[in-house]
Parts: sequence; structure tokens; C-alpha cells
Amino acid sequence: MTLRRLHLLLVLALAGCAAPLVDVTVSEPKVYGDDQVLRTLATLRARLGPLAEGIRPGDYQEAFGFRTDERTRTTLGINLADPDAPLPEPPPLQGAQPRGWARGRRGLASIYYPYPPYPRPLQPGLTFAEQLRQRVGGAQLLSSYELLFLGDTRLLDRGSRAALLRFDLSFNNYVDLGGRRRFAVVEFVVKGKRAGTPRFSVYLLSPEYSSMVSQERALTRLVSEYAGQVLGSWGGIGVTGSRGASSQTREDFEALLETPLQFAVYDSREPAGGGRRFAFAFGPRRRLHERSALNPARWFGANYDIAYELQPGPRTCQALLVFHDVTDQAPVELEVSVFCDGRLVAEEDVDMARALRRGRRPLETFDVRCPAPAPSARTRTVRVDPSVTTDVLLASGPDGPSFSPQSSVLLGTAAVPAADVRLLGRGRMALRVRPSPSLQALLARGEQKAAGRVVTPDQPDLTVQVELVRGGGKRE
Repeated sequence: MTLRRLHLLLVLALAGCAAPLVDVTVSEPKVYGDDQVLRTLATLRARLGPLAEGIRPGDYQEAFGFRTDERTRTTLGINLADPDAPLPEPPPLQGAQPRGWARGRRGLASIYYPYPPYPRPLQPGLTFAEQLRQRVGGAQLLSSYELLFLGDTRLLDRGSRAALLRFDLSFNNYVDLGGRRRFAVVEFVVKGKRAGTPRFSVYLLSPEYSSMVSQERALTRLVSEYAGQVLGSWGGIGVTGSRGASSQTREDFEALLETPLQFAVYDSREPAGGGRRFAFAFGPRRRLHERSALNPARWFGANYDIAYELQPGPRTCQALLVFHDVTDQAPVELEVSVFCDGRLVAEEDVDMARALRRGRRPLETFDVRCPAPAPSARTRTVRVDPSVTTDVLLASGPDGPSFSPQSSVLLGTAAVPAADVRLLGRGRMALRVRPSPSLQALLARGEQKAAGRVVTPDQPDLTVQVELVRGGGKRE
């Protein structure tokens, strides 16, 4: 009976010490097709420039200062004539502080230097070289994002197709992690549901990284002062003395801390059964808790305790898939499995090899149908009235080139401004042709046809025939 009780107590103790679990649920993923993805990337690229102009370099990341002040004053008086004479007064400091000694004709003498007042603290910031280096790094990052949003050759390949999967997760319980950061890792495995599914790759995960920045300050100041005085007489000689000293120590600390809240995990290794897999790690928030006045940890340590908490609420993540060598225009059917056992992973163990090889039972499995792009015939001829504003739709057809935000449109000798070109998808765009003096001159000379061309980097040119007509539309 005693052994059973001990065993029960041991089980209860181990259960109380077990790591907390997080309850994660996921909804049906949202699917966005090829044209919508390319149009969204074009919109992001257009917003990138104005957004980057308002970004300035950071002020500082960390500042530390230490200052020690010491002041000492000593006086000694000997009265050989009148023991009842008043005591000598210590000389005022007057902002002076002994800093050294010099040898003169009468021996050693103390040298006083003026004690400077506390200088104004320097504003911690980046040097010019660091600011320049940061601006260059920001320009390189901006260029890399522009290249991504414009689309590389794989994304713009006519045999490729893009699909965006959006996953909405929900954390349903509150978990107090104490003083150690732990992450909840959610893995996604995407496979073709049918044989013959085109080969695909994980092109982009978002958000790739998100964090919380907190500012912390600490101030320690120690001040000690003491003064003493000695009175006495011996043999009719009065001896008096006094001494005062002051010591002050001040320590300042200020830092900006970045705590990761969510980041993506890419994996190029093919899982068992084929397909692709990726993951997202969801981290805790950092909070500062003031310790009780009766807590011994406050007596011998800091007044505050740093803790981490995983708060309940929604989380959103997205995956951009690119299918290669798509031979037909049929929809692509996929099977998406979501894995999460609820256990939290230590910060140093968040990787695909160690964190995701535990239990293979999926949390949810969904059937996803990626839509095919809308078929459209190639545009051969467009009709334009040079005297009024005309809206034109251009399509490259199923075998034509792909369009991108860098596509330039030429109608005769006139170029359509980029603001009047709107990308509708992989092979479609809308133009707003405004009144053009050059096209009006061609029509005045009796020429009713002109050559049109769409020029896209890394893609063949699309040629169309422009018919110039005279209409009675309203002039702009």
C-alpha cells in the first residue's frame, strides 16, 4: 500500500512538472489563383518606393554609461596661543577636486582642478559611417524586394503557375512560460492529390519574420557622505580637526530589445510520399513583472522579473507555391496536412530536423483546388482614336509571353505612361490611351495603321496592330 501511494505521488509530481501544451486549431485555407498573385505582387511593387522613402535609419540599439564622482575635504588647525579660539571652518569645495600633486620649494602641495559639472548625456546614435552603411544595406534590401515583386524568370515562365495559400490559425489557451522562451511550431505538408500533378516549389513564405521591440532602462545610483571632527587639548595647546567626504556612483543602462514573435522555416528536403513541406514558429511575448517587497529575490536581486507568455488569439501565415511545366489549363488539386502536437520547443531547438520529427498524426488535412487562369485569345488588333481617351485590353494568349510591372507599351512612336498601364494577370493588361499628338499627326497624314509593341524584360515582345480611327467621342 505504501509503494502504491509513493507511485501515485510520483506520478502527480511529474504531471505537475510537465511542460504546458498549446491548443492550436486551423481553418480551411484560402486559395488565390495565378492572375491574382501576379496582380498583388505588382501592387506591392508600386507601393514599395513611396513606403521606403519614409524609412529612416535607426537611432541606436544599446547605450551604456558609467560615472563615478568622489569628493573629499580635510582641514587641520593647531592653536598655540588661545585654546578657547573658535574652531577652524573647513574650506568650501566650490566645485574643486584634488587631481594630483606637484613638488615646489616647500615640499609637496595639493593641486586643485575645477570640477566640471555633469555634462549633458550624449544622444546615443549611429556614426556617419554606420548610417551610410545602413543606407547601403537598405538600398540592397529594397532592390532584392523589387526583384522579388517583379518576378524572376521562373515565376514569369509561361509554363509556370502561381498559387497563394493562406492559413488562419487560432491559439486557444494562455500559456505562462516563465523565464524561458519557447515556440509553438506548426508544420505544413503539401502534396499532389492525383498522379501527374506538376512539380512545384515553395516560392515565398510570409510573414518570414515578425518581432516585438521593447525599450528597457536601468539606473543605479549610490551616494555616500561622511564628516568627522576632533577636539582636544594637551599641555595648554588646543588641537582641532575636521574631515568630510562624499562619494557617488551612478550607472545607466538603456537598450532596445527585439523579441521574435513569428518566423518561417523553409525546407528543401522532400518528405516521405513526395510534395513539399514548410513550417512557422510562433513565439511568446515578453513582459516585465514587479516582484513583491517580501520576495527574497528582490532583496538580493532586481526589482523586476522577466517572463514570457504565449497569448491566445489568431495567427495568419501564407505560402506562395509555383508550379513548373504546367502543360494544360486544368485546375491543380492538392492535399495539405497540418501538423502540431501542442508541445512547445525551446528556442535553441527550433529547426526542421529536431522540432518537426515528433508525432506524424496530422492536426487537420484539407483538399485544395488551385484555380486555372482564365483562357483568353491573343490580341491582334486594337482600335484607337488619337483625339480622345481610349481604354484598350491586351492579351498575349495561352502561348504568348508573360507580362510584368516592367512591361513597356509602345503605340506607334508614342509610349504609354506607366501610370496608365494596369497589369491584370500573367498574360493580360489594361491600357488607358490618352490623346496623343504623334498619333494625331499620323492620322492627319492619312496613315490609318501603326505598329504596337509590348516589351517585357526576359520575355518575347508582343506585337499588335493599331488602327487609327476618327470618332466623335468626348475630348478629355
